[in-house]
Amino acid sequence: MRSIKKIVLQIFATTFFQPFFEKLHYIALKGMNYGSANSPLDSGEKAVVQNFKKQLPQNPVIFDVGANNGQYLEMLLNILAEKKPIIHSFEPDAKAFQKLTEKFGHLDHVFLNNFALGDQENNSVLYVSKEGGVDSSLIKSNNHDFLEYNIQVKTLDAYCVEHNISKIDFLKIDTEGYEMNVLKGAVNMIAKKAIHKIQLEHGSIQSIMAGSSLYTYKKILPNFKLFHVKQDGMYPLKYSPKNEIFYNSNYVFTLK
Repeated sequence: MRSIKKIVLQIFATTFFQPFFEKLHYIALKGMNYGSANSPLDSGEKAVVQNFKKQLPQNPVIFDVGANNGQYLEMLLNILAEKKPIIHSFEPDAKAFQKLTEKFGHLDHVFLNNFALGDQENNSVLYVSKEGGVDSSLIKSNNHDFLEYNIQVKTLDAYCVEHNISKIDFLKIDTEGYEMNVLKGAVNMIAKKAIHKIQLEHGSIQSIMAGSSLYTYKKILPNFKLFHVKQDGMYPLKYSPKNEIFYNSNYVFTLK
């Protein structure tokens, strides 16, 4: 068996076949739903929410961290209308927050917050692309075509204390590489097992620059099961270094 493996490697693990396997690798990644995290309607996130609908209680408490213009929020309201969710939305970008307010400000069960969540309470800088879009981040990337805005940062734990929130049924985080910071600011709620389900985006250049990995997420979330989001739902992952794929994607953690 070893001799066969050695022969296969000698033939295929060569510079000649490298371009072929690079193309095959790209197809395999797309086939596993990596690199498909830009839109909640095209990423598999819709299927996740539809699946959670059966498990969530009436009036579930949901945190939408990194709400942008409200694409995900609108999807939540449509799919979970019968559940009458209580949604706390967080978006530090002033222009995006204005759109949120115009569209959802009249809803008494949606609480809009114009600040970021992170690992400590302070003022920070938000880097916003001059072209707009969904890639605003507190992580400064190598892209120099951005604008800088001073914003306020609070922690999830402090927000829950301030608003007397004892549990979060579903926490969604899409903060372009700042996801780990959000979780570090929620250590008390995590320790109390007061957060039941978490979905986060991971694998961007900002994730790499922030030092985030599936390993570090598993360390901060030891009592959670790990899933990767596919087009039709969630696929369970048993942690392995081979699953450390840095190609923007969504992951789900559910409390054991």
